[in-house]
Order: sequence, then structure tokens, then C-alpha cells
Amino acid sequence: MLEVVCGRRPVDPRASPKEVILVDWVFECLERGNILEAIDRQLGTEYAVEEAEFVFEEAELVLKLGLLCSHVIAAARPSMTNVVQYLEGRSQLPDNLGDIIKSSDFGVASNEQDVLPTSIPSLTISEPFTSKGR
Repeated sequence: MLEVVCGRRPVDPRASPKEVILVDWVFECLERGNILEAIDRQLGTEYAVEEAEFVFEEAELVLKLGLLCSHVIAAARPSMTNVVQYLEGRSQLPDNLGDIIKSSDFGVASNEQDVLPTSIPSLTISEPFTSKGR
């Protein structure tokens, strides 16, 4: 999802140092309060006023969902059922999404009721591929 909306590969060695790892860059945009900065400019920006808000809301949802689906801990990632519910608008992403994405201890992040189960039986975490451990 992130690759499609951002128009970039997961790792781009030609990008600026802050933008090399796609997940890290999109998360930084989220943290700065401007996640829409990550949208691929080639997708265009010429929408009717009534369409523009809807398009940007959907793009924001897909970017946030892409971050959640990229979590280093598999148990923190939503199931496909949940992904479909988010995309169809039948469920809302957790309010503490940034905390969940930053968390390397899913047991701590999952104390909110909107998040997936809190117990993780026998979880093995290998070294993440991203630069900041997400």
C-alpha cells in the first residue's frame, strides 16, 4: 500500500538520507502531522473540491494502514479482515496509532481496547530491516 500511494520502493538508496527507508519516511511525515506529504505527486492534485477531501482522507487512511501493516512485530499487524473493515469504513484505526507503530514491545502498546490481542505466545523477533527498528 505504501509503495502504491507513495510511488516509491521500500528502500531507495538514491533518496535523501531521511527518505531512504519508505516506512521510516512515511512515519516521520505522520509524526510531523503531514502524512499527506508522502503521496506520490504523479497521482495528481486536480480534483473537484468535493472530491479532494475524500481522496485525501482515503490516501491518509491507506498510508496509516500501510504503516500499521508494516509493523516489525507480526502480532501488531491487523488481520486481513480488519484491513478490509478499515478500508470499507466499518472500523476506525486506533487513536494511538503512532504509539503502536513506534512500539517494539507490543504488550505495552496493546493495552488500548482498539488494538489487537495483548498476549503473544512464543514470539521471536528478528532484526528489523528498517533503520529505526520498526
